Amino acid sequence: MAALAARWLASNPAKRPDTLATDEYQLECHLLPSLGQRRIGDVTPHLLQQLVNELAGRLAPKTVARANGVARAMFAYAAETDLLGQSPCRGVKLPRVDPRQRRVLTPDEVDALAEATAEEYRRYRQFSTTTAVQ
Repeated sequence: MAALAARWLASNPAKRPDTLATDEYQLECHLLPSLGQRRIGDVTPHLLQQLVNELAGRLAPKTVARANGVARAMFAYAAETDLLGQSPCRGVKLPRVDPRQRRVLTPDEVDALAEATAEEYRRYRQFSTTTAVQ
């Protein structure tokens, strides 16, 4: 697995540096500690589901989804390059990622925010809070 990870990371020279760093982080912190010494042919959907379940017990659902995304991309690469017949990521169930609830400021809170903002930024702050511009 560790060799596949290195080969997959090197396979896309056009990948942006920040994306590459994120992929490396997911591999080093979440995937390779459990799978790094295994042969790629020994990784099964059941084994990946166990890993996802274990990660879900200690990480946020979105982090688990990101790690799974890296695993899916890596195993898709292995299948595309004939290192595997098919990806073992099929059928793996992820924890639910709940959408974030956004808090809407009341008119009084908008006014208080405007009052607390430096004079030169006050118009911009009022505009951005009333039009949802970030």
